[in-house]
Amino acid sequence: MMSKAVSSRVRNALINVVLILSSLVVAFVLAEIVLRVLGYSNPVLWTYDDTVGSRLYGGAEGWFRAEGEAYIKINSAGLRDREHSVAKPPNTVRIAVLGDSMTEALQVPSGKPFWAILERELKGCQRLAGKDAEVINFGVSGYGTAQELLTYSHWAAAYRPDVTVLAFYAGNDVRNNSRALEPNTLRPFFVLRNDRLVADNSFLDDPAYVSFKSTFDYRKKFFGFRTFQLMRQLKSVFDTWVEVRAAGPEVANLEAGSDDHVFFAPKTKEWSGAWAVTERLIVALRDAVGASGGRFVVVSVPIGIQAYPDPNVRSEFMRTRRLTDLGYPDRRMEEFGATTGVDIMTLGQTFQSYAEKNRTYLYGFENTKLGTGHLNENGHRLIGELLAAHLCQQP
Repeated sequence: MMSKAVSSRVRNALINVVLILSSLVVAFVLAEIVLRVLGYSNPVLWTYDDTVGSRLYGGAEGWFRAEGEAYIKINSAGLRDREHSVAKPPNTVRIAVLGDSMTEALQVPSGKPFWAILERELKGCQRLAGKDAEVINFGVSGYGTAQELLTYSHWAAAYRPDVTVLAFYAGNDVRNNSRALEPNTLRPFFVLRNDRLVADNSFLDDPAYVSFKSTFDYRKKFFGFRTFQLMRQLKSVFDTWVEVRAAGPEVANLEAGSDDHVFFAPKTKEWSGAWAVTERLIVALRDAVGASGGRFVVVSVPIGIQAYPDPNVRSEFMRTRRLTDLGYPDRRMEEFGATTGVDIMTLGQTFQSYAEKNRTYLYGFENTKLGTGHLNENGHRLIGELLAAHLCQQP
């Protein structure tokens, strides 16, 4: 009798397990169908890389709707761009653009980022003397100047660009270049030792990076499932909420991804060191481009609050942070350019005047918050046109 009772309990337990698993499978299938019918998409676009920490995932594609809306396709070389041959076509002036998420531009459709505008605008440049213009986008979210320097030397230089443009974003690039300030340390850094840049690749031994790398091929099997994409997005939203709560009210009122310390002259050795390393990295990038016979240009992309169309909002931002103006990043870059001979375009005042005069937002989207976040189509168009005019001044 005891044996029969045990057998019955085991059988019932197995039936319950089967029912639970079946219910989970049905729920998963239904959720997947519903998400696809609703058009939900949050594709995995990045992979690990031992040189730069992370890169875009070649061949990835899908709708990006977290901010703005665009269908994203990553080409076979891991660039958010159309396909480009490594060999430069004849009778072509080739331009490589380096940058972070402002350059990657997931928020706007193909043809709308500033590098696409730049290519179209240059076709009317008489100084090209009948040559075609080809612009290649090497921008990747989260990159700092260190990763952009490595991107040039390891990948972009192989395309033999005639011009290399660094889209510098003071809002987070300075912080990105400092291990002491950057929260995401799964990336390469450079430090100054005896006035020389020395690489710090200790991220390669970080358990988090090792784990991410070792499990990537396994997790890659789930990338196409909308339920997997949704869980990733929910985790990202939660992590951001936790970070903002921990940072305090002042940071919580600043646009995501930016750091208001860049509006002040450095007050700590960490920020002094971050600016010093950043400027040396820009010089190193200029020298690398020059050694290949190319022209080097830096365009300093403004921070959203600098170009907010309502002066009252800008004034309130400055009041809460005890700022007298928002121009420190531009002034510092202009002085740096004058001292080193680096060709630098600063656009803070131009953006502010344009936004205020035309009462238009150059950042933000209807599905997020206008005036903050990433460049929208207006901002990209303005940068593309200004950069084309600047490059066209010289042959």
